[in-house]
Amino acid sequence: MLSKLYLIQFFCIVLLQSKLISNDPVWSSSFYTSKLDHNNQTSDTLNIKILYTLQYVKRTSNCILFYTGNEAKIEWFWNNTQQIFVWAEKLHCVVVYMEHRFYGDSIPENPKRNYQYLQIYQAMKDYVNFLTEIKNDGIENVIIKSTAKIIAIGGSYGGMLAAFLRVYHYYIIDAAIAASAPVSLINGKTIDHEFYAIASKSFVHFGKQSCADNIKSSWKFIDEFYKSTDGPQQIKKRFNLCNVMNLTDFTAALQDMYVMIAMLNYDSPMTYTWKGYRKFQSNHYERPVERTCMYMNTNMTSSIDSKNNQTINNVAATFMDYFPTNDDGCIDLVDKTTVNYDSWDYQACTELAEPMATPEENVTIFPDIKFSWNKTISDCFHKYNVMYDRDVVYEKDGSLDPWSAGAIEKYETATHLISKYAAHHNDLRITNNKDTKRVQAIELKWLAEIINN
Repeated sequence: MLSKLYLIQFFCIVLLQSKLISNDPVWSSSFYTSKLDHNNQTSDTLNIKILYTLQYVKRTSNCILFYTGNEAKIEWFWNNTQQIFVWAEKLHCVVVYMEHRFYGDSIPENPKRNYQYLQIYQAMKDYVNFLTEIKNDGIENVIIKSTAKIIAIGGSYGGMLAAFLRVYHYYIIDAAIAASAPVSLINGKTIDHEFYAIASKSFVHFGKQSCADNIKSSWKFIDEFYKSTDGPQQIKKRFNLCNVMNLTDFTAALQDMYVMIAMLNYDSPMTYTWKGYRKFQSNHYERPVERTCMYMNTNMTSSIDSKNNQTINNVAATFMDYFPTNDDGCIDLVDKTTVNYDSWDYQACTELAEPMATPEENVTIFPDIKFSWNKTISDCFHKYNVMYDRDVVYEKDGSLDPWSAGAIEKYETATHLISKYAAHHNDLRITNNKDTKRVQAIELKWLAEIINN
């Protein structure tokens, strides 16, 4: 049985400016050579980028604050998670940020040919092997005490990794802070209908109801405007796009924009990377929801006839605030060929599908958004020749089994069945209990599906 699990899940990351730290954190960088495959199916290796600072310790250290890298360059997370350095200064800890394999500068040769090694399991082994090494050998001239505590820290996907490290590698990870870590979505069997509803609440809370209502009504105008005479070219011009986009991709970009604005509604400016390829930029102001509602609370046009359509202008003003221009002075949302985007897309096809949709009674600011497992599985198979594995564990409990109190019935990756009046793991025994036999038949069918597929 696992020792006590110190897992803290936050719903927001508190970002403090570096001026709150007496000495601004300056990183040293190096690369750690790791196995490409920890199952030893290949002898190839990859170099994983490490950022670290020893400025808060002297000759020895009793703690390591270890940031589990996300789906982007590790420098971006160093610059936007300053609270970790506040803790390190107070606790006199070594700080290490380790990039995630296949992202940033930690990309193997022929990455797309080696995507089968882009797995959460493989990334965690990178982290564990590196931490084991520095705990034994130290880092530069600093000795890591044998009793030193290692705290895994991460946000969003990195928070999921921090949580998994604590659960599966508790023998080296002493605690974890998993900030905004949607662990229940991984391999989710059900479709989440809360994500877009929660994102919408920020626009009501920090703006006004009229702001949320105007965003909601804008989708109809955008659709009609795009389909009007010369609509695609007008959209390209109004939104300063580098390329004409099809309506589906353009609408998806706007949906992402509002999600990002809600996600990153901090009270201090920052930059952020969305899914490894889009750079969200709000360097010039804070509280982006309020700024968005400054535009969206103004009068909205009820007709698309005018080229000065105010609805389109308001949405375009928000759009140009939040997406930066490239070297040509325009916004490029078409190019998704970077390896970071492809890496995340592959993970979404194998382990991180994010099955989210708007509620059936859609009271959000978003248009109706559907999610189809069949389409996701089909698309992923055609792109990467992989099948998304949704079934992880089959949990069965007897209603009179005391240990059913610890069942994982609310865990999204589990299929959970109750056998009436059954005792402890009765479904693994030869039994005359009719309801247990019913459960055993379902389990047999499930096993056959797993084996045959």
